[in-house]
Amino acid sequence: MKLGAVAAYGADMYQWGFQAGEQAAQYLQQGNLNGLKPELVNVRKKVFNAEVAKQFNISFDSTFEAMK
Repeated sequence: MKLGAVAAYGADMYQWGFQAGEQAAQYLQQGNLNGLKPELVNVRKKVFNAEVAKQFNISFDSTFEAMK
C-alpha cells in the first residue's frame, strides 16, 4: 500500500488554478494590480480513497466523493 491519507478535505486544485488564472487574465488586461487582492480558494472538496477505505472497513457519508 502506498503512503497517503484515507480521506481529505481541501482545495479543489483544478478550481484553484482556474481562479488564479482569472486573476492573471485580469492583470494582463489591465496592465496593473488595481482591484486584485489575495483570495481564498472558492471550491473545497471532501474526498476519500475508496480502495483503502474498503481495506479498513471505513464508510463515508454522501458529502464525500471517491477519488478517481
